[in-house]
Order: sequence, then structure tokens, then C-alpha cells
Amino acid sequence: MLLLICSWLILAWLSLTLGVAGLNLLSPLLRADKQLTTDIAPDYLLLFGFALTTFLLSAVSLFSPIGWVVNLAFLSLGIFLHYQNRKSIGSVINQLKEAWSAASVLLKLLVGVVVSLALSTVIIEVGETDTWFYHAQSIQWIKEYPAVPGLGNVHGRFAFNSNYFVASAFYAFWFTEDNVLFPIFSFFFIVLNIRLLFGLQKSIDTADNKLFIIQAILLVIFNFQSIDLISSTSTDVISSILIIYICLLFLELYGKEDKGPKQLILWSIVALSVTFKLSSLLIVFLLLFLMPKAIKSKRILVYIGTATLIGLPFIIRNVILSGYLLYPFPDLDLFSVDWKIPIEEVQLEKDLVEGWAKQPYGSTYMEKFEDIPAILDMPFGEWLSVWWPAQSMKWKLFMLLSFCLLYTSPSPRDRG
Repeated sequence: MLLLICSWLILAWLSLTLGVAGLNLLSPLLRADKQLTTDIAPDYLLLFGFALTTFLLSAVSLFSPIGWVVNLAFLSLGIFLHYQNRKSIGSVINQLKEAWSAASVLLKLLVGVVVSLALSTVIIEVGETDTWFYHAQSIQWIKEYPAVPGLGNVHGRFAFNSNYFVASAFYAFWFTEDNVLFPIFSFFFIVLNIRLLFGLQKSIDTADNKLFIIQAILLVIFNFQSIDLISSTSTDVISSILIIYICLLFLELYGKEDKGPKQLILWSIVALSVTFKLSSLLIVFLLLFLMPKAIKSKRILVYIGTATLIGLPFIIRNVILSGYLLYPFPDLDLFSVDWKIPIEEVQLEKDLVEGWAKQPYGSTYMEKFEDIPAILDMPFGEWLSVWWPAQSMKWKLFMLLSFCLLYTSPSPRDRG
């Protein structure tokens, strides 16, 4: 338990340090005062720093295993950057202290419950089979070797590249084959819950009923989905955290003047989300609504450049692991490299993913690979009539709450 707490502290410190240092470094390009970093919520700075850390780790993983040498190098970098930006970091820490001092006793108790749940990681068995099927193995490869050309030929799942595995390789503690500590999700589980709990208190104080409903629904949905996966390496739940933050930031920014730092953080988190899970790609469309003011402020190239830079090592890792720009998308067959996975295997993997997602009862429903084309060819109405009744009450409620959230969300113009 003590080791988990130490892992959270290192993750928080390194992310905050790189977040503040990154914004201070880019402030001339954003034409923003460095002191603006202290006006940004600490959890936004954490996420920005985590995005930068993951980008750097992903770039390093192309040439080096993420072993103890890399750990020491990044800790040394953190110490150097902390010293260079100690005033800004001190201001953020004081901001956190003031917010905690002003919090009610009930709010502090609820935060204590959240932290206790996150600490249960050390005694709760990993609640997701993919962690042991291929996530843990992929993380081990990253810890012991640089990106291996054609690794996906060993097993197709090893080509399912995610920068979340790269970050996990840096922060994970491997005691034995069956005893591994993955601290990233439990840390951000705490961070998001604190953000939502403080948001609920603020909406009560300001009598903002719509915001209260949104925060409450998000709190229920997030915990409903993730509580049994708190000790896993699921890319679904970590992506859900990023997407929630993207939506919250978007609501803050849409219809407002483009001041730079928050926009940069938003673009960076979007890029990070896509490198964690490709199905997050649709969230990129939110950025289109912010582009006009970004272009007008002449900061658009900084946003696009930063997001592209964050995604570049991920793209290169895809090519190295599978021979494809994105895997498993056989249509994006741009490279002729010796280690490329045969295209028919990539197509089969793509069909497996789509077929599994459309099955009413999950993987147990698909007894034979030959069933996949029939499932994929089902008309939407016919498929939905079989799929919806087969869902558990938990997931039906989850989806209905999601629709309620969309319905109750205030217009960004109304919020502005």
C-alpha cells in the first residue's frame, strides 16, 4: 500500500512538473504570460504533463527499453525542471492547499472514501481479462526491449499499440508474474472523482442546477463503469477519463476568447486519448468547433503542431510493430517492410474486433470464426433487436444515463 502511495506521488510530481514546465516553455509561442499557468486548474496541468511524459516515453521506447535507466533519466529530468520552475510549481501547490482548507468536512470525507477505494488496488484482483491475456505481456516487452519490428507476427494482439502500455511500463511495479502494481488508473480515478466532487459542491454553492446534474451523472457513470477495473490496464477506462476531461474543457472553452494555455491542454489531451485507444478518434471532431477562434488568434499552428508531435511516436510504433500506419486497418497499407503482418491476418483481426463488439453476449456468443461475416452483415434494426435485450441491466442503465447527459448538457453559448 505504501508503494502504491509513493507511485501516485511520483506520478503526480512528474506530471505536474512537466505540465508547468511545458506551458512555461510554450508561453512565448502562445503569446501568454507564464503566470497564466497558475490560473489553470491543477488537474489540467497534471493531464498536460502526463501527456508530455507519455510522448517522451513513447519516443524513447522506439530506441530503448523502458527500464530502470529510463526511470532514473526521467526522475533526473523532473528534478531539473522542478528547480527551473519552482516558483510556478509552488504557486500550484499553494492553490491546492487553499482549496483543501476551504473544503467542507463532508467533502473531505468523500475524498477519503475515494482514496480508500483506489488503495484497494493492492488487495483487489485485476478485474479485466485482457490485462493478463495481452496487456501485461505487451508492457513486459516494452520494459525489456525497444520497439520490436514485426512483433505483431508473434501474436496479433501485440500489434495493438497503445501509449497507455508505454506509460504503464514506466510506472508499473512487477513483483512476480501474478503480482503486479499498475498505479496510473487508480491515480487518475482519484483525480477525476475529486474534480467531480468539488464541481458538485461548486454547483450547489452557485445554484447551478444544470451543472449539478451533469456532474452527478458523470460521477455515477464513471464509477459505475470503472470501479471493478481500478487495478487493471484497461484502455477503455483510462480513455473514459480523458474523454470526460475533454468534454469538460470543451464546455469551458467553446464560445470564449482563445487565451492559449487551456486550448493547448485540450488539444494535447485529445491527441493523448487517440494514442491510448484509436476508437477515441471521433472526439477530434470537437476541435473543429474551436478552430475558428484558434485561427483568428493565430495560435492554431502551435495547437496542431503539439498534438501532431504527441501522436508521432505512436504512429512510428504502429509501423514498427505491424508494418501498418494504424493497426488493424488493412486499407492503410502504405509501407513495404520485411516484418509486415500478412494483410489477410490484419483483415481477420479487424473483423474479430468488429464482430466481438456487435455480439449480443460478448465473446461467448461467437462460437466459430465463420460466424463473424454473418454478424457483420446483419441490418442495424435486426442486430439491435437481438443485441439490446441481451445487455445487462447495468449497461442498459449506463447507456440511458449517457443519453440523459447529452440531453441535459447546457449549450456552450448559454454557459458563455
